[in-house]
Amino acid sequence: MAEIWNGLIQAFRLLITLNTQVREIVLLSLGVSGTALVLSTLLGVPLGSWLALSHFSGRKPLIAVIYTGMGLPPVVVGLFVYLFLSQAGPLAFLNWLFTPAAMVIAQVIIALPLVAGFTMAAVKGVPPEVVEPLFQEPVEVDALLRQGLLLNVHLSEVEEVPDYVVHPVYLFKARLQRLSHRLNAVL
Repeated sequence: MAEIWNGLIQAFRLLITLNTQVREIVLLSLGVSGTALVLSTLLGVPLGSWLALSHFSGRKPLIAVIYTGMGLPPVVVGLFVYLFLSQAGPLAFLNWLFTPAAMVIAQVIIALPLVAGFTMAAVKGVPPEVVEPLFQEPVEVDALLRQGLLLNVHLSEVEEVPDYVVHPVYLFKARLQRLSHRLNAVL
């Protein structure tokens, strides 16, 4: 028991004193996660919006792939990335195995389906009469949609979303519905 307490005290001391190695590890972790989040957002928001607003053959299987990707365990993604980047893998020539680039790839694979799926759900939840004006002129709905999409991006970084986090999504949807009714009254 004394060893556990000594380890906790030493860990706390390293954090408080801003140890150089700990600081480098934290900055690397934030850099990898931030890069993966930006890439997932840049790819997932347009993909989710496109899937919500368009109809084409192959759409349903693509949505099924996104929903399946939302449930991928991180260990499976890590193994998949390892197999592709290892010496026997097809991407071995990149020499990215055990590098921050490999970590970014794995996190993008984990986050992209979440961002695309949440965006698709957010856009699908908006009545068509509210979405169509977005392509014609900027209105208050644009700001509300951006808030909802940013919330979706944030939620995609959370493994299990508790109820107190999901509640703002319902509030957001209610605001959009009220705005929709106001727009209908004007139109």
